[in-house]
Amino acid sequence: MTKTILFAVALLLASLTTFSATFTITNNGSTFSPATLTIAPGDSVNFVLTSFHNAVEVNQTNWNANNGAALVGGFQVPFGGGLLLPAQLISGTHYYVCTNHIAGGMKATIIVQKPTGVLENTL
Repeated sequence: MTKTILFAVALLLASLTTFSATFTITNNGSTFSPATLTIAPGDSVNFVLTSFHNAVEVNQTNWNANNGAALVGGFQVPFGGGLLLPAQLISGTHYYVCTNHIAGGMKATIIVQKPTGVLENTL
């Protein structure tokens, strides 16, 4: 019985790491590349930016208005870049900007697809 449980746990852990990927976002001057990134749940995003650029999540209204006010509870990548882990990227669209260059329109989105096999509430 113990061997079966250990095997099941090992199989679950292997499946969680097998299908995840890490995507890279860079900056090309004062733009993020890619401007829109679509990922699956469980994927990570690595920002490789020059020292003059950061990435701060904002709400859609601020994103549309080129306003860099940080979203409460949103992600913040320091100047020069950093790694966003899956726990920081729930399903939906994440709008983000470079606070130094938002006036010039340096902004982009990360779209995290809904998990497959999850039933939605239809009530």
